[in-house]
Amino acid sequence: MNPQALEAAEAEIEQGLAAIAYGGASVALVAGDHQRLSAWGEAHPGEPMSVATSMHICSCTKAFTAYLAARVLDISGSIRPFIPEFDLGDAWLNDHCLFRDLAAMRVGLSRQGLPEWGVAADMDVRERLSRVRHLPRSAPFRERFTYSNLCYVALGLAASRSGDTSLAALFESEVARPLGLKHSAFAAGSANCLAASGYLPIGDVLTPVRELTGPSSYGSAGIVLSAEDAAVWLKELCEAARGSTRGKLDGAILREMMTPVTPLAAIDGVPALYPERHFYGYGLFVGDWLGRRLVRHGGGGRGLRTSMALFPDEGLGVMLTATCEAADIEALALQALAALTGEKVELVDAYRGFSARGAEASRLSWARSREPFEGGLSEGRFQNGATGFVCISQHGDEARLAVEDAPMFDAILSPTDGQGFQCVFDEPALSAQPFDPPFGLRVRADGALATSYWGILERAH
Repeated sequence: MNPQALEAAEAEIEQGLAAIAYGGASVALVAGDHQRLSAWGEAHPGEPMSVATSMHICSCTKAFTAYLAARVLDISGSIRPFIPEFDLGDAWLNDHCLFRDLAAMRVGLSRQGLPEWGVAADMDVRERLSRVRHLPRSAPFRERFTYSNLCYVALGLAASRSGDTSLAALFESEVARPLGLKHSAFAAGSANCLAASGYLPIGDVLTPVRELTGPSSYGSAGIVLSAEDAAVWLKELCEAARGSTRGKLDGAILREMMTPVTPLAAIDGVPALYPERHFYGYGLFVGDWLGRRLVRHGGGGRGLRTSMALFPDEGLGVMLTATCEAADIEALALQALAALTGEKVELVDAYRGFSARGAEASRLSWARSREPFEGGLSEGRFQNGATGFVCISQHGDEARLAVEDAPMFDAILSPTDGQGFQCVFDEPALSAQPFDPPFGLRVRADGALATSYWGILERAH
């Protein structure tokens, strides 16, 4: 191992962070038995970031959940005895869905609906999962990959029930204690969690915002991890991938997690994110890049971004977490990983373009699916099975939306050029950002509300 490669990888991160607005950041770089840990900025206003600062890794939690589930469940077993609340709305599917279908995200759920976007942090997870039967499906069962947070919320609940304990306690006993992790737990959104704040540009000011994730999202998200602990996790994955007996966890499970299961389609322009051969394993994406096996996952919340990337067969890994809203974080992690091999790649522009195209596609899709616009809104309550009830009220010239099961989405409804209304959320953490999908609402001819994110809301009687 060339020691200068670790310095080059750190330089990639530091230079990339200088080009974006962020509150704090930390990175773990691993190359065999060597590592480099770094931190920049502030964890909270006036409090410097350190390599021991816990940071919410958002969807990078899923790999831990997959491991815990495989430890306490028969991954080939039926989900039905453990999580009857996870009702796919079809008796055959309910009887045939296995835990590995959840873990490999091949159930076919779409991402439309309040349960996927995020409910109130204190909602009972059983209530959240009970709404799955009302969600549309975007692919046939086991046909292709469709990303769903709910698959991992369900997997986490099943694991906790099988172990007759909380998911947090299971993580502590099966992962944190064996690995000797010091600053990690299922704690995002909890009152006693001191994890770094997310930061968003609001107006011209980079502003700390509150964590919106709570226990109802555990399994899909929720783990806080320091750079020190991230290095231990990266090394463990690499040891398992290479068949080493030095690991502290079950290497066979970790290797299975890194086995290709559900195929993804290639997307032009971002080969490192969607290479020609690209799959989802269990809690991890697996593909080929730069002539090597690439294992990775990303995570994002409001004002939070994490990217983990490994060349596990070479013992190389990066985990970068930053409190920002930039698309650059995934690109910087991959650039740093390439630097560990001695190669120089540039991915930031490609990733920014990919995010911009995704936001534009969402905007155009909403514009083209325009329902007949009837003008003003009628006051009252509206509902569907997944979202529950929302209330439209008028306060002088201002129309307001209130979401009973997710007050974070309460908003002013601002008219937009003949296309209905745009939500302007009260919650600072939901302040509009350049790559956000549209949050729009229109009145249909029959009086129902068409939304760009929660489907059709019928008037409640």
